[in-house]
Amino acid sequence: MAYNIHSPYDSTGQMWSATNLTDVDSLMDSLWFSGVSPSKFNLGTAYYGRVYTASSTSCMDPGCAVSLAGVQGACSKNAGVLWNAEIGSIIKKYNPLVSVDTGKTLEELSYYARC
Repeated sequence: MAYNIHSPYDSTGQMWSATNLTDVDSLMDSLWFSGVSPSKFNLGTAYYGRVYTASSTSCMDPGCAVSLAGVQGACSKNAGVLWNAEIGSIIKKYNPLVSVDTGKTLEELSYYARC
């Protein structure tokens, strides 16, 4: 599983993405260094997103402090988790700035999928 590495319930009390390529890279390197064959890996992606309640609106970036998990979704019914359909509804309703994978991140993801 290459996702769900971080959640609102981390002891760090900081906001991180559920799938962080730096963390994935570090974890994979440690497994490869231990001699585990890349052909033994099957990396999955999440069909949900993690949400947080930031401690301050002045710091909304990865690593910023969080006070608690974000509100629960109507479908997920779990604080700190929104299903993709719920995220899609929020995007449709509020039209927020949404970032997508860049060529660089797609290259990195392809690197892990090469075997």
